[in-house]
Amino acid sequence: MKRLHIYIIGIVIATFLCFALGQRMPRTFTWKATFAHADRQPFGCYVFDSVMAQSMPKGYSVERRTFKQLLGNADLQGKNILVLCDYLNMKELDFEAMDRLLHRGAKIMLAYHNAGFTETDSILAYNYGVNVHLGSQFWLPTVKGMLRNGDHDLYDTVRWRTDDPVFPQRNYRLFSQLVSGIVITDRHRIDSVKYDSLVLSTLNYSYPDVQCPFFPTQLKHLKQKARSKGELKQLEWDYYDYDSDWQGKQADEDTSCEFPVAVKRKVGQGELIVVSMPYVFTNYGVLTHEVSPLLMRLMTQIADRPVLRTTSYMKSYDELEAEMSPMRYVLGSRELRRAWYLLAFVTVLFCVFKARRRQRIIPVVAKPKNHSLEFARLVGTLYWQRGDNVDLVRKKFLLFAERIRMTLAVDIVDAKPDDATIALMARRTGLDKETLDEEIGRLRMDYWTEGTLSDMEMRWAVDCMNRIAGKL
Repeated sequence: MKRLHIYIIGIVIATFLCFALGQRMPRTFTWKATFAHADRQPFGCYVFDSVMAQSMPKGYSVERRTFKQLLGNADLQGKNILVLCDYLNMKELDFEAMDRLLHRGAKIMLAYHNAGFTETDSILAYNYGVNVHLGSQFWLPTVKGMLRNGDHDLYDTVRWRTDDPVFPQRNYRLFSQLVSGIVITDRHRIDSVKYDSLVLSTLNYSYPDVQCPFFPTQLKHLKQKARSKGELKQLEWDYYDYDSDWQGKQADEDTSCEFPVAVKRKVGQGELIVVSMPYVFTNYGVLTHEVSPLLMRLMTQIADRPVLRTTSYMKSYDELEAEMSPMRYVLGSRELRRAWYLLAFVTVLFCVFKARRRQRIIPVVAKPKNHSLEFARLVGTLYWQRGDNVDLVRKKFLLFAERIRMTLAVDIVDAKPDDATIALMARRTGLDKETLDEEIGRLRMDYWTEGTLSDMEMRWAVDCMNRIAGKL
């Protein structure tokens, strides 16, 4: 065996070996929250949606529809709605449709980290008196660092409320980054609105009596303060105001370490549920032994109707894949982006200088010889040496019959030509009808013969077919 063949076989074996080893190696997880229906990573929703579709008693589905579209579809108005995302971004039109759905009896669960200083944050706080505070994303290097250092802030204890008539009290030990924030409510509405804290988080530190600046009473207070200072037009405040003189004293560390992370309030005939730990509603939450019971308890709050999870308020899976592409990573780093631009410039420069046509001597190419005659002589010699005149006549007759079929649309091989066919051929070739009939019949006998043909008969048949074909 040649060395080249051995080298190629070795490369093929090595390729298959590397592929097999790659399939057996553990796969790297991407700890980026997408909440996408087709994402099988820890913070995707492929397994979550599959489990919910089988466990929700009234049914479960995933669609990309806004609240406005759900309100306009009569078939979807009798469903409870689940919204999962990192950053909730809803417009005033979406809130109007959501409010109408709530008043018609729908239960809507919003699970998100943060809405930012946006229209979403202000409308949720002003209209419904709820707001997610201190929401943050899951960052794997931080968790690894806490594990190495044995940080006591690595875990938070989450418990179901004690006065729940269905589920008994139970504590859940979760990563603190899964909890990510707290849900604050407008304490000035507690006389008219009942806020039910479904889940409480026990943190290792306490907050003051924080209130969102978009709560109506708090907003009025801030405007009065700015008006007294003559700064109403230049009203500026931090995202959350810690004015203890107006809001209250520092929370007692012994009794106020528990903060709600899931709050429910009644709106019309329906209920609005705000959850500040959306990572629970993912593949990781379903498959983790400690998180899964908490997830199922939360889902029972909206299980009395068919549940529809809308993905309209998060990026589509194609957009998320584009963000996670290698080119996005290269362009996202300043140094790598400069290196990429330099490489592209050098490539263009190389093409400009090396793609020019170079002067070189063009060799004189001789005209190729026509070997058709030599080939015909070789084939004829082979037939002459074999002495098989019948086979030669048959091949020639098939070519002759195909020529007649293509020209006159008649078949002279399978059936004997009738008088009309002979007359048509005679008119086309200008030959005598009787003579042409005799010659065609004789050619067909030579074609169907089982014996041998003499050289003289073969020569006559070939000349006759050439003469007739030449006159078509």
